[in-house]
This record gives sequence, C-alpha cells and structure tokens, in this order.
Amino acid sequence: MKIKTKHIAFILLLSSCRNAPNNTDNDYFTIPANESTHKVDSKAEFEFQSLDAKNLNTKAIRFAQNGNVAKADALLKEANELEPNNPVIISNIANVEVHNSNLEKSIELYNQSIKLSDSLYYPAIVGLALVYAKTAEYDKSISLSQFAIKKDANNPDLYYNLILAQVSSGACSSGENSLNKLKQIVGNLKGKKKSQGEYVLNASSQIVLTCE
Repeated sequence: MKIKTKHIAFILLLSSCRNAPNNTDNDYFTIPANESTHKVDSKAEFEFQSLDAKNLNTKAIRFAQNGNVAKADALLKEANELEPNNPVIISNIANVEVHNSNLEKSIELYNQSIKLSDSLYYPAIVGLALVYAKTAEYDKSISLSQFAIKKDANNPDLYYNLILAQVSSGACSSGENSLNKLKQIVGNLKGKKKSQGEYVLNASSQIVLTCE
C-alpha cells in the first residue's frame, strides 16, 4: 500500500546538545526549527568542536525555515568542511537531500551519521526510518523505529514512521496498535510537548484511516 505523505517534521535539524524540547515551528517541512539535540541515549552528547561550524549549522536552520533550502545546503556543507565527522551536520545534510528527493544519497548520509554516533543520534535514525518507509523498505523502517522506541519509549515523534511503515506494508492491525500506544503517550503529556504530541497523533491517525 503506497501512502502519499508530506515531509513530516520528524526529520530533525539540530544544532546544540543541551535540552530537548519537542516543538516544531515549521510543520511538515523537512527541516524544522528545532535546535536542541534529541538523543536515543540520554548520556550521549554531540558537541560541536568548532563555534564556526555550530553557527553555520544554526544559520542553515534559519534559511531552511524561510524556504531557502539551497542556501541552507551551502551553509551545511561549509560546516561539514570544518567538522567532517560531526553526526549532527551530516544528518542535517541528509535532511536536505530528502527535501530534494535524493533519497539514495540521504540513506548514505544517515547511515554515516548513525555510524559516527555509535547508533546514538536519534534524528538520523528517525530520518532513515522515514526514507525507508518512503522507498517501500518497510521491514528496515520498522526495525529502526522499534530500536529507537526501545530507547525512548514515551517519545511520540518516534511513532509516526513506525505507523507509516506498518500501514504501508499492509500490517494495519500493527499500525492500529501503535496508534493506540501513541494515544496513551500523548494523553500523559503537558504543555508544548502535548501540542507537538497531538500533532503527531493527528498525522498518524490520518495514516491509519487509509487502512481498508
């Protein structure tokens, strides 16, 4: 089953490594406004070694927010020259490749980011899971999402890709079960996290509605 989806805002473009709010100001755009690092392992931090690289990454986010993805891409590649092994920057470049429909290249970059972070950098895992879902590699997508959920079971962002892959592969009952779990999680959230969770829940519910 092929489901038409927008570039959901759960491919996260991030620039710092302290707090992890879930708000996204740029709904459904490939590169949202988030600047804090989400992590599968709360002990894992991915600090920028260069202030210039960090600033370039931050500027790239701003340009992407305003729709200038080409400029964002140029700034990210400049940052990558300063820090070629930074999983945050590499994952962000992969996000741009997804936006530009260069999915094979994005898979290569997400895998590189995941390897450099010892499989701890959550946005790269989420991004790769979405690309696998979009390219009908559903088993790979589901495995990645389940891996992330085991590490961060109450993060609603992780469920969209899982539900997308499950429903797209025809496993509607599994998708419905995941949606019910997501409803429980969102019901326990508060404030901005609840608003973001409800956004994820609504998008996920629309996917499950396509089940026959």
